[in-house]
Amino acid sequence: MIDLVRTLCLFGACCYAARHSWGHPVLFLYFASQILYTVAVETALRAVGDTSLVYAIVYLSFTALVLLAALGIVWEALLPYTYKLRRMALFALSAAILTRFVEVGIHRPLHLSDWVVLLEGGVLYMAGFTLVCISFFSGKKADAYFILSILWMCQAGFFWAYLLGLPEAVWIEAGYFVPTAFVVAGFLLVGRRLRTVCKSE
Repeated sequence: MIDLVRTLCLFGACCYAARHSWGHPVLFLYFASQILYTVAVETALRAVGDTSLVYAIVYLSFTALVLLAALGIVWEALLPYTYKLRRMALFALSAAILTRFVEVGIHRPLHLSDWVVLLEGGVLYMAGFTLVCISFFSGKKADAYFILSILWMCQAGFFWAYLLGLPEAVWIEAGYFVPTAFVVAGFLLVGRRLRTVCKSE
């Protein structure tokens, strides 16, 4: 029952944000990818469990889709600037260094799932750090960008803390609910802000 409530809250927040981002194609694609991710991953989780090959393929595929959509938002925010690739390379380097520090701090053998979470955190941190640095100069989407950047960096921080904290049971339990709470809160705030922007236009 708790898992169902968690899934419904996540799906509802994704739909709310997607609805109010309709006038912003890149943001809409990101929230639409989150909807697809939620439906596919949660369905696979309930059908075959989180230790099966099918779940791993579904998770990897839709996680990659979401991360690509997030990087699309970052690229759109960088469009007014010169030397876009250089800027992204600098932020990517900082994310790679932090990711490496986290890897060194994990004193146990890393499995494939650990590497996926580690790299997912690295990409989210890079996207969030880049976006937070330029969000204040993004016009009417500045608030939405800022909220998303904070959300992505919080997700990255949690993923890394999760890896460092395993195999403690409390981290395993937190892994099912804390990221969802971040996403629900962040998406509701973004949707609310985009709704205000649409009304003012």
